[in-house]
Amino acid sequence: IITILLYKQFKFHKKESEIRFKYNKELTQLNDELIKQNKKINENKIQISDSEILFRTIFEGSPLGNILLDPEGNILKVNDALMKIIGYKVYKEIISQNIFQFPFLKKTNILNSFSEAKTTKNVVYGESVLKNNIGLQLIVAYHISPILNENGELIKIHAVATDITEDKKRELSLKDSENKLIELNATKDKFLSIIAHDIKNPFNAIMGFSNLLKDDYESFTNEERLQFIGNICQASEDVFNLL
Repeated sequence: IITILLYKQFKFHKKESEIRFKYNKELTQLNDELIKQNKKINENKIQISDSEILFRTIFEGSPLGNILLDPEGNILKVNDALMKIIGYKVYKEIISQNIFQFPFLKKTNILNSFSEAKTTKNVVYGESVLKNNIGLQLIVAYHISPILNENGELIKIHAVATDITEDKKRELSLKDSENKLIELNATKDKFLSIIAHDIKNPFNAIMGFSNLLKDDYESFTNEERLQFIGNICQASEDVFNLL
């Protein structure tokens, strides 16, 4: 009986040891997996941090106007270039404000473009005449880009604006110069056509009377010859005065 009891006790301890070993092995594997996941999370945090730094550097340092909004149009972030375009100097005046509350935007197509980008989740491009907060009239080119999460849900909207007023002025000036040049060329062509016509008539007289004298000199009287010569002289003077 004692032998049987000792044997059973031995088997129990052996099984308990095997269970403990298996449990320790699973626990070690689980711990290794947690270490790997933690490492991956830290790497992702570093990547996210680097991306945020890069985005902030590009956003804030860009010569183009940049603005970040939530889907309702509330301003989350804005850079100096955009502050200058819309005519504000103090960030507190516009941060957390809604773009639909700005009077100077209501007379533009920018708000419609924002709504279109929000609805379609596509980038929207446009140009608009803008009279900013300090009353300065500008021509602005812009594009509005939806930012989506992994599930395709709209989480933010990023817009970029550029003051193209001077470019448009130069473009209009070049167009005006081109139109004036076309007009001048047309005037020149018309003028030369008139001059050519006015010169042609006296030369017809000169050539006509000269040919008569050359071909049939003997058949004309002295009075007729003098008349022809007078006509040639008069036509020559007319051409000379015209030139």
